[in-house]
Amino acid sequence: MCKPKPIISKLETADARNLDRKDESANIVLLMGPLYHLTEQKERVKALQEAARVLKKGGTLITSAISRFGSLLWGLSVYDERNTIVGEDAFMNMVRQELTDGQHVRPAAYPSFITRSYFHTPDALRADWQTVGLQEPRVLGVEGPVWIAPGFEEKWVIPSHRRRLLDIAQQVEEQESVIGMSPHMLAVGTKS
Repeated sequence: MCKPKPIISKLETADARNLDRKDESANIVLLMGPLYHLTEQKERVKALQEAARVLKKGGTLITSAISRFGSLLWGLSVYDERNTIVGEDAFMNMVRQELTDGQHVRPAAYPSFITRSYFHTPDALRADWQTVGLQEPRVLGVEGPVWIAPGFEEKWVIPSHRRRLLDIAQQVEEQESVIGMSPHMLAVGTKS
């Protein structure tokens, strides 16, 4: 009896800017953090160049990104329901910078917020891919806009409500006008 070949032969964790792999040696590359933890565009571009270098022709690249609008939408979604964060200067100054240039700098007042990061718009995510000569990717909203629904956590645990929320999210996951409402995005494409 023949033993089936493993689908995934080897997973590696590495510095996305300097992959220790041969050119065109990977069928799939996942960049699940570098594009938001590398705050300078030249560093993000280097990570994408490395991904493109090691990816075989026809291979799949998947990158994750954080939406530039996530903090603002989160602040609005909990405003006066659970807190008054939109009324706090430190929060609004952080949001203004995110909206202006994508740079997220965590204020000292919020030690539990994500560390220094870069937040994309869907267009900026596509542009980063195209800067390195990759085809324009499909950009998908991971959570979609449903996460801002009042009482989301309570609704999510009820199977019928969860199915409805997932159905709504799936219907608009590629709708250009709402992709940025999702706190997280995925860009998916193949190397030609």
